[in-house]
Amino acid sequence: MQLQHLVRVELRDALTDLDLTPVQSTVLHLIAATPGISSAELARHTHVTPQTMHKIVTELGRRDLLELRPRPGHGRIRGATLTEAGRELLEEADVVAEAIEDRMVADLDDRQRRQLTDLLQRCVTAIGEAR
Repeated sequence: MQLQHLVRVELRDALTDLDLTPVQSTVLHLIAATPGISSAELARHTHVTPQTMHKIVTELGRRDLLELRPRPGHGRIRGATLTEAGRELLEEADVVAEAIEDRMVADLDDRQRRQLTDLLQRCVTAIGEAR
């Protein structure tokens, strides 16, 4: 929990320089991975209310980082896709996040890094199976 807190604080502070919040960064990642995803689906994945997600999507759209298009066969539902500016900002955010990760494991050798990755993946799997 202590590590999670420290990483979140570091990421929040670093993303501020990009005028981006961690939730906005997560939203951009989800859209990149799932073009056409709806605001309701984004809200479920990020554990925020639909109203909050509406505000986030509206702000990202205002900044020309995403655009909403009608989803064929889904009535009024619109899906989000990244704009070129959104893709570029997401790449910048990834560089920031990777720098934090690199600092976090700087004192570990390659074997220790692989071991840490393996152990963390086992934790993710264990929690995932419990759901």
